[in-house]
Amino acid sequence: MLDSPADADEVYLARAGEVDPYRPVCQGDIFSGVTIPGLDPCHGAMVIAHPCVMRAGPLLRPKVTVVPVVEYQRVPFEQWSTQHLRVFPLPALDPTRPKQGHAARFDEFGTVETQALRLENRAAMLSQQGILLLQQRFIHSHSRAEIPLSRLLEASAAVFEELELQESWNLAFVRPQVEDGDILEEVLAREAHTFDQVMLTKSQGVSFRDHLQTPAARAEVRRAVNGAIRERRS
Repeated sequence: MLDSPADADEVYLARAGEVDPYRPVCQGDIFSGVTIPGLDPCHGAMVIAHPCVMRAGPLLRPKVTVVPVVEYQRVPFEQWSTQHLRVFPLPALDPTRPKQGHAARFDEFGTVETQALRLENRAAMLSQQGILLLQQRFIHSHSRAEIPLSRLLEASAAVFEELELQESWNLAFVRPQVEDGDILEEVLAREAHTFDQVMLTKSQGVSFRDHLQTPAARAEVRRAVNGAIRERRS
């Protein structure tokens, strides 16, 4: 049996005006105004590629795999475990139309140019729990395998940790430059390279990024990155 959220707030990190432009693009992000080549017009596009797959070094690949987001019937949370298994329900995706259901479809795929994923059009970001629910449901739809969320978290914990660290880096260094008038996308790309170099720093012969694979070493990496932020600020 698949897992289900208790409410919509468990699914999303942010929607509409709450969306933070300084958080790196991640699996489960939903963008409006995106046309998926070869597919019918849809409400939006959800990034379905895993973060490790969608990036080439510190930047997104030129194209990213997405699935269409469409208007869909409202799915009660108690039905998530056993019904509507070919979609990922998106309850109250549009806060201005809370009674309108939406869902990401798993039966169609497409790739879009990364430049089409405009940050100002990012309509929603899934929470960590939302991403795990998405992964579980997506895997099940294509294999019928029921993977526990705990197993999925174990596989993605290092990615989630790095995502949080890079958002902290962006808030520290990208936001001030944008507030001073620099172009968001240009500063994000520039700082992504700088952050990547920090994550490649070696401790005991192992990069900080590789250290994140070991739960006991994650606190050390957090301290090191936060230290790099303080040092640069000073």
